[in-house]
Amino acid sequence: MNYADFFKAATEQAPYDYQCRLACGDDALLDNPETLTKGRECRSLLINIPTGLGKTAAVVLGCSNTTARSTSPFSRPSFAMPTFAPPFEPKIRDALLRPHHHAL
Repeated sequence: MNYADFFKAATEQAPYDYQCRLACGDDALLDNPETLTKGRECRSLLINIPTGLGKTAAVVLGCSNTTARSTSPFSRPSFAMPTFAPPFEPKIRDALLRPHHHAL
């Protein structure tokens, strides 16, 4: 399962290209599935994306994708959500608990 399939299974929407790059690396392109099969080092990145275009999903699912593909037993993401994020918590929980999430 590539990242686009994983993202769609979790959110029921196709990812944007920026979400693919955030999860799989700078060369990742939605219309080139071979570039969507690896993870990316979870590190601090600055993104400037308008409201409503999936930043929360990009970060949560991007790090989840990397963690699922990692061979390191110490690869555990932690998330710090801003105080206005609680309305998104059920969406995040539901996305991560969908059966397809574990199919990587």
